[in-house]
Amino acid sequence: MSMRILSTRRPDRSQHPLIVRLSSGFRRFQHRWYHPDEPLFQELKRGQKPQALVIACSDSRVDPVLLTDSRPGDLFILRNVANLVHPYVPGGGALSQNAAIEYAVKHLKVQDIIVMGHACCGGIKALVSARARILAGEFLPEAEEDEFIGPWVKVAVRALERAEEGMGEVCLADKARACELWSVRLSLENLLTFPWVKEAVEAGRLALHGWYFDLQSGELLEFDQKEQAFRPLVGRPHAHDLESHGGHHHERRPRAEHWEEHGEALWAHYDSRTMEEGRKKRAHAPEHHREHLPRSPHGHVRGRHD
Repeated sequence: MSMRILSTRRPDRSQHPLIVRLSSGFRRFQHRWYHPDEPLFQELKRGQKPQALVIACSDSRVDPVLLTDSRPGDLFILRNVANLVHPYVPGGGALSQNAAIEYAVKHLKVQDIIVMGHACCGGIKALVSARARILAGEFLPEAEEDEFIGPWVKVAVRALERAEEGMGEVCLADKARACELWSVRLSLENLLTFPWVKEAVEAGRLALHGWYFDLQSGELLEFDQKEQAFRPLVGRPHAHDLESHGGHHHERRPRAEHWEEHGEALWAHYDSRTMEEGRKKRAHAPEHHREHLPRSPHGHVRGRHD
């Protein structure tokens, strides 16, 4: 059975709003990274050489590529609930996690691994809440337990126990934050249970880093191995910084919720703007280069979008 690929067309207004929004985003991605003047994907076609492995949470608010403003190919990313690393088990354990770490270290030969935790983590909150109910003498019927989330986050019980030491009576939110920070440290420790990770670290070929993104303040914290504490790597954003970049950012990427209602109109705005850029570029391009300039779905020549 052969597979047919139909000709590309622009989404019509009757399509699902989310599809319009995401496909419009993919068009902008194409214009930014598949432009003839941008050689990145010509290099990536030959293979990947990421700068680091980032182990991050599956939480939709903490995409490492967006948070670090990285390019395609810069980061090899492993995402799971609560950005946890389970200890090494020869020939078993968390196979998907182990395979990603093994590929990054042994085959891609990354020189850095970053464990990126974050505030308001749902996985850690579930662990802290369940433990609090058990300690309070409440019985948790099996019907209330998640089939997979509970067993996955149980590896962080040791982080929660460390967080609770010396804390006294505190609210669950404070306990969860402390557990989030300790779980980053626990994951760093668990990484060293992998023999080939430990060997690379001891040989100086690999460095481990612990980060914590505070959604509430906008800070990025880094774990200081020497001081055994977190310190700001990037401080809180200042109001004047947000004001100075806000207008430009809004022009480049309209607010996300607008795509749902005005996706087609917004795409037309980008289409007309890039058409004009394309006309200017085409007018100054040598004749033998003009046929390679990017074109819109309707054949209009595009200039560089982003």
